[in-house]
Amino acid sequence: MHRELSEEIGVDPVDVLPLIRLEHSFPEYRVQLYFFQVVTWRGMPVPRLGQTLMWKSPQILPGLPLFAANRSVVSALRLPRRLLVVSDPAIVNQERFLEQLEEVLNSGRADGVILRIRNTHPDPEWLCRVIKYSAGYPVMCNSGGIVLPTDGFAGLHLPAGTLKQFRERPEYKGWIGASVHTPVEAEKARALGLDYVLIGNVGPTPTHPGRHPLGWFGFEELAWTAGLPAYAIGGLHPDDYQLARSHWAQGVAGMRAFWGN
Repeated sequence: MHRELSEEIGVDPVDVLPLIRLEHSFPEYRVQLYFFQVVTWRGMPVPRLGQTLMWKSPQILPGLPLFAANRSVVSALRLPRRLLVVSDPAIVNQERFLEQLEEVLNSGRADGVILRIRNTHPDPEWLCRVIKYSAGYPVMCNSGGIVLPTDGFAGLHLPAGTLKQFRERPEYKGWIGASVHTPVEAEKARALGLDYVLIGNVGPTPTHPGRHPLGWFGFEELAWTAGLPAYAIGGLHPDDYQLARSHWAQGVAGMRAFWGN
């Protein structure tokens, strides 16, 4: 990688993190691709081989004519790094919840939210307030696979039990992700062309006391099977972000440790 970057754009990578691993099929063959994120480097990027070099923000990458194999890479560059998972039945004091939500996001412990909605008839005004207090950070809606009409959600999150009911990607404008715990579920998420997966539980967690932890090796196996940006969840803290990245994770997700209680 160091040699290629030096020869092609004249830079020497300094701080490099694993980004995503995936397989891609061409008509003649199938390849394994390993992508890394160069965070810092020495030198000024220049087109040393006569190629065109342009700076583009991650937000506009989906509109560019890129190879199909880059679809998951583009998602990895745009998705949040730390996801706060919250469940609305636990919300007793709505005003206090909104204050805490804003505090968590402003503190940097999370830069995205998965909101679990158990109520089959949620208050649209309340949902709009949650989105408003998320300070521009993306909020994914986990409603058991039911797409809500409320504007402002950045994506739809499917529970593992709902994932198996779909034969094709749901029609939803925004990111679509899913929780996966087994190779079958990971393969299903990949086949549907989802944008990310939430893999767990990586470590022991009181939420699933009877489930044996995957460990980081088990996480990597499922992430490789999915071939999608993969969040690690279960017994993790926001500070585990760098550890998770070293195991090919998109980032980390959690509830109690992220909430700060």
